[in-house]
Amino acid sequence: TWGIIGISLGGMVAMDWCREHPSDFSRLILINASAGNLSFPFERIRPLMVTRGIPSLFSADPLARETRILRMTTRLKQAEIATLALDWAKLAQARPIRTRTVISQLLAAALFRAPRAFTIPVLIASSAADRFTSPRCSQSLAHRFGASLVTHPQAGHDLPLDDPDWLSQQVRQWCDLSPAAHHNQTDS
Repeated sequence: TWGIIGISLGGMVAMDWCREHPSDFSRLILINASAGNLSFPFERIRPLMVTRGIPSLFSADPLARETRILRMTTRLKQAEIATLALDWAKLAQARPIRTRTVISQLLAAALFRAPRAFTIPVLIASSAADRFTSPRCSQSLAHRFGASLVTHPQAGHDLPLDDPDWLSQQVRQWCDLSPAAHHNQTDS
């Protein structure tokens, strides 16, 4: 049995994939995702992220860019951010992302609209301390799809990075439920 998991823009891609190819996966897991037809723009990208986060994407210094982005999207300690930012900056230098690609991704996220429903079970994972996207976006998706909702009390936008053990446990428990139990299971 195959499932698909996506975080943020990756969640939008996963929703679109499941809409276009409904038999490809038997489960859908969305982490801190949003949709333009369900949430306000200032919930999808909080105002502080517009003024600080988006300009960071265009920084010419890969280490400074990755450090700023990690500070905004995670709740990691400074030493963890420094180590991870260095690794990601090296990757960015080896495989640079074009400005045109960043703009295309931002535009795709802004224009994304969630489908009406899915024929497969959906789990929504949210972060209460997300500084990038309001947790209300995840709540709106859960309501729309009649999906299970789990909320981490302290993680940031990059929940898999902030607390991979908690997320793995939530996904494992949800996957162990019978298919009928997946609908309308909401936890905090």
